[in-house]
Amino acid sequence: PRLSVASRADAKDILELYNWYVLHHTATFQVTPSTLEEYEDWVDNTLKVAPLLLARDADGRLLGYACAHRWHPREAYDWSVESTIYCAPDARGCGVGTLLYRALLELLAACGYWNVYALVADPNPASERIHAQLGFSCVGRTPHTAYKFGWLGLSTWWLPLRRGNEKPEPTHPLTQEQVEEILGRYQA
Repeated sequence: PRLSVASRADAKDILELYNWYVLHHTATFQVTPSTLEEYEDWVDNTLKVAPLLLARDADGRLLGYACAHRWHPREAYDWSVESTIYCAPDARGCGVGTLLYRALLELLAACGYWNVYALVADPNPASERIHAQLGFSCVGRTPHTAYKFGWLGLSTWWLPLRRGNEKPEPTHPLTQEQVEEILGRYQA
């Protein structure tokens, strides 16, 4: 797969992939499909926080995407983000998710983030496995949290990108050159 940073023009492909999960899977607790207008805005807002990565095959078909958004709106949380990753149904288990996630984590560290959190439907063994393999720890489970195709719980996974107690430097966007250099290490 070829990794790149998304733009507003990619919203249609991202939306099509995400809405498949909305309609057919519990990886998202969203029940009503999103619209293209919502996802064009979502792409713009996501890119304000961190890179939104795409993996495409040689024909340009979207195999998956990964991104991060603010963990919480208050300023004291500025060094923590929530990660999101989705792979095309036929690309799951082929290494696309791991490739996207590793690149995203390196980019987030380079931006100055300290913590990455992931919210995972409980049960979701495949998602738990990839998070554990990447070094995340499950730091909490809430049972009976949401109803989608039956009652589900929610688990919270945490990955520290930095450790220490010093006052953190502000997070910062990366230049296009920095992003391209990092993504170059993940091209298959």
